[in-house]
Amino acid sequence: MAATPNNRPVDFYVIQGTREVIRAGDCVFMKSLSAPSSVARVEKLQADRHGNVEFELRWYYKPEHTLGRRRSFHGEKELFMSDHFDTRDATIITGKCNIYSVDQYARLKHVGPKDFYSRFQYQHDYGIMTPVRVKVFCKCELPYNPDELTLPCSTCDDRFHPMCIGMTLEQIKKLTHYICDECSYDDCSTSSEYPLAMMDANKNVTAASSKISSSASSTSVKGLKRACSEQDTLVEEEEEVLGDQAEGMDENEV
Repeated sequence: MAATPNNRPVDFYVIQGTREVIRAGDCVFMKSLSAPSSVARVEKLQADRHGNVEFELRWYYKPEHTLGRRRSFHGEKELFMSDHFDTRDATIITGKCNIYSVDQYARLKHVGPKDFYSRFQYQHDYGIMTPVRVKVFCKCELPYNPDELTLPCSTCDDRFHPMCIGMTLEQIKKLTHYICDECSYDDCSTSSEYPLAMMDANKNVTAASSKISSSASSTSVKGLKRACSEQDTLVEEEEEVLGDQAEGMDENEV
């Protein structure tokens, strides 16, 4: 049904054969059709003079339907909010779904078939994804994927894939806490233990990772700390050598 000036706004739409009420702002499933996905957000509802309801929608894209395609850090339930708007007959709506932020999604106690998350926006005309920079973690320095198992460090905000730190699932199950190599190097091993029972891949996420991905630089704060520590060690060694040389000169004078 094409939009016309004679259409009037409506506050809600009841899905046929159900009591489920759809309003502007709701995220919905739609009947299978040729589209970026079967999920969209309702922007507004309107009806013609015969009472037929249509809705303006904003598409959510699946990663594989974008120019960049699906990448390793994209979760199974990840969708991208797009700038692609459309108008469709409301009868194609089959039900509501939930779109969370990545942090909200990771804290869910149970992830159901109606649960998704979104952290990127996609400009479909140009194939551009925003934001350009997102927080990264682990030695691989990839964005967080809440569908993957990660091991949190007990002393910092970083998380690690078992494979990236050379550990198996059986080894992880035997741990009471984990301290990453960088924190061990910095002698941070006095912190409290982190219960691994809280590591469920779909139930929690750290507040932030300490690193930011950037195409221009991949230098980490921890790397800078290590460089400073090594520099301090060199200075101390030079002072010891100079001290020994001074003592030798004093003995020669005597």
